[in-house]
Amino acid sequence: MSPSEDAGEETAPTRTPLGYVIVPKSAVERCAEEPGALVQALVEFVTYMLETGGYDREELPAGAIEAFHCQTYLSHIETGGHAQFMAAHGANSEALVHDAMNAMAGMKAKRHIKAAKLFARWMAKNSEQLDEVAGDPAILESVFEKQDQVFAKAEQNEALVLKNARWIGAWPHLLIVEDAKLAEALAVAAQANAPVSPPETVEDQPMDPVDHALSDPLSLALGMASAAARPAEALISIGEERETPEDGNVLIWDVLTTAGKRQVITDDEIGAKLTRIPSASDTVETLSSVTIDELEAAQRMLGDIGASAQIRALIAEFFPDTPFCSASIGHALLDGNGQPDVWAIVTLDEGRTAFSALLTTSGAVAFEEPSHKLIGHVPRDNAAGDMSDAARTDFLARIRLRDLHCLITACVLRHDWEADHESCNSRISAGLAR
Repeated sequence: MSPSEDAGEETAPTRTPLGYVIVPKSAVERCAEEPGALVQALVEFVTYMLETGGYDREELPAGAIEAFHCQTYLSHIETGGHAQFMAAHGANSEALVHDAMNAMAGMKAKRHIKAAKLFARWMAKNSEQLDEVAGDPAILESVFEKQDQVFAKAEQNEALVLKNARWIGAWPHLLIVEDAKLAEALAVAAQANAPVSPPETVEDQPMDPVDHALSDPLSLALGMASAAARPAEALISIGEERETPEDGNVLIWDVLTTAGKRQVITDDEIGAKLTRIPSASDTVETLSSVTIDELEAAQRMLGDIGASAQIRALIAEFFPDTPFCSASIGHALLDGNGQPDVWAIVTLDEGRTAFSALLTTSGAVAFEEPSHKLIGHVPRDNAAGDMSDAARTDFLARIRLRDLHCLITACVLRHDWEADHESCNSRISAGLAR
């Protein structure tokens, strides 16, 4: 039942997300000689806010949980290897390592990510037996030698704790306080969270599908490889994966895109490429590719502009009650003003419906596929009715310019420019005249 159907229904108290991470000044000053001090300060902050403040992980600042779990991962690997980590966390290991890998991506710890990916891949293949494996020392001692070796080699290059400390120290939301005022600052931050009575039963909620499509490294890579094809394709579903006989770090994924069945080959050190499915006698035909650097840049921009929230807002506004299927990122670039622009192809209802979206710092614009006819736009805060006249005018002016940019980009991406020059010219002229 919706709120409008039962006006007397009591709403839950509003919770207040925390916008900063508090650390003592001494930890920052000692960071060069003792990077672990700043990382430990972050661990203590997160622990205090979760246990004393009652915050959920989503209510803590960006990167805080990820950096915390990265240190959790490191502390186990340093003392007892991946076997100790698995023994300590069992079935929870997958979620913790996913967080750790997100942190490693933020701090550019590519060598350490390689070890973590090997570990995550093993857990994905044995997901039904994680708790059983965690309780069997004989199994644990025999399966993680390669992961430990790759991690040790990465540590020889540069310690993960140093990379973590540098990353934390560069956060714009890092609040540095005098040591004497630390306890007071932590207490104030903890008290800022609105008290909420715990539910009678607590169940793990699945990750929002839009968030998963744009934050999961594999989903993002397969989607970007699909959208990089000419003409662009949108990922619909991911099938089986298998290792190549030559290199265990290279995987082949069977996928379904809007153009039909394809394969995507992923390489931990290079990126991903979309290919046709070859017959027994055919050579592999590459349709498109994306690099690791392009994937990492896209992931940062998607977070900076709140891409998941903007796509959800477009679906709610123009495709209500239509289930989300996938989002494939066509490009993530900086515009002429240095602001991020992200072009995505979104599929709904198991691929039966598709639209393209331009996501910006000002808001999001939706276009029909494949005509690129403008559907409409939603401002970043999704509250155009509450905007001042001046703010609304500024937003619409920015969107008109970005509409035009989007039309030109669409022509280039899909080769419409050559195929239908007159039509493209008329649409661009119409954009300029608005």
